[in-house]
Amino acid sequence: MKPLVDLSGKRGLIVGIANESSIAAGCAEAFAHCGARLAATYLNEKAKSHVAPRRRTARHRVDGTMRRAGSG
Repeated sequence: MKPLVDLSGKRGLIVGIANESSIAAGCAEAFAHCGARLAATYLNEKAKSHVAPRRRTARHRVDGTMRRAGSG
């Protein structure tokens, strides 16, 4: 399917992925499909398992360090 908008060359931050059904996860998938490079945070260690696979796939192209929200 053709992306709705071209986000090639754009970068974004997705905050607070909770699970694979969360709005944040859906946004990450949609933005990456449109060509954006993304960094993401997740709510806790349980949510990490939903973020890590997206980081490794070329389709999602999640970029950068993914850290637990609020750590620092």
